[in-house]
Amino acid sequence: MQIEGDSADFMTRLALAEFTVGNTEEFKKNLGSALEQDSRYTPALKARADFNLSISSHKKAATDYVDIIKIEPENVEALLALAVCFYETGDKDATTMTYERVLTIDPDNTLAKDNLATEKQHVVARVAFCFFEGNLTNNPRPSAPHNFLHFRHRGHGGISGGCHSQRSVGSTIINRFSGITSC
Repeated sequence: MQIEGDSADFMTRLALAEFTVGNTEEFKKNLGSALEQDSRYTPALKARADFNLSISSHKKAATDYVDIIKIEPENVEALLALAVCFYETGDKDATTMTYERVLTIDPDNTLAKDNLATEKQHVVARVAFCFFEGNLTNNPRPSAPHNFLHFRHRGHGGISGGCHSQRSVGSTIINRFSGITSC
């Protein structure tokens, strides 16, 4: 097998080799060249997304993971990484929706199941905190959690809520690809 010296595949492989030896600038330059050759080349998008995730550039990483998902809608690895991006940026609703999307593709995915269960436990903890916070500060809030935590059913089987009022769920990123929608 022969690889052309200016192909997206070659430039991505070169970028990864540069990364391996610690040359971050050449890594980024070569990935940029690969994506100039083919903006939809998923190995280059994934390498850039993984790099951005590793340096906590969650929004940049999410953009590339979304681009991968547009090309490969059932790419579980990209969806799982996207969920991490949402979690790290504080978008808990998008985190939940993304893990639920993974489970529609791979119902036995233990990572998605475990993280979804953990996220739902955090929702319960937020409910309790909001409830007790209201009682401790004498803020006028109803005494029953179901009165001030508004749950609503999403089309794909999830729930969302907030301490004080319902809010629009989803994000620009998650609305950019099919399969995960906002309320």
